[in-house]
Amino acid sequence: MFVAILAVSIVLAILIPIPPIVVDFLIIFNFAFSILILMLTVLVPKPTDFYVFPPLLLLATIYRLSLNIASTRLILLSASQPFGAGLVILTFGTLVTNQNLVVGFILFLILLTIQHMVVTSGAERIAEVRARFALEAVPNKQLSIDADLNAGFITTNEAHDKRRATVSNKNSMELWMEPPSLLEAMLWWMLSVWL
Repeated sequence: MFVAILAVSIVLAILIPIPPIVVDFLIIFNFAFSILILMLTVLVPKPTDFYVFPPLLLLATIYRLSLNIASTRLILLSASQPFGAGLVILTFGTLVTNQNLVVGFILFLILLTIQHMVVTSGAERIAEVRARFALEAVPNKQLSIDADLNAGFITTNEAHDKRRATVSNKNSMELWMEPPSLLEAMLWWMLSVWL
């Protein structure tokens, strides 16, 4: 139930303008939640003890994306008003850039480059690991088919069909290497539209 309420509130944060005081509270909550996740991952003795980490990380990422959209909307619509974008955004922007547009733009380019490198290398690594696991599973599948054939569980024709399906799955590994390049192209397209 909590996850459903969280998902609905994230979608509403994307669609409906949020007052600056609420965005300030959500940004502070985001920082506190990030520190909590970091401390939990560092202090957990075994990775298997923190089995909720992947869905928690996914929800936190979606929450941060909706918060980015809400804060960007506030900055673009009401930044000319005093404290129109919220006190946290104003304080952080003043602290980081010292009210210098050139410094802010250079920092933006540096962060953009770092995020591009992290996303690209992470997506490539995920694709490589998926492909490696798929290729390492092929010999085990072949042995399983041979064992079933020798035990008489399947016929020779069924074994031949299963081997062919296993090899065709192995040959489709190249398709698994495409998502990183598609993700990279999609991110750069979104960036060019945004700028």
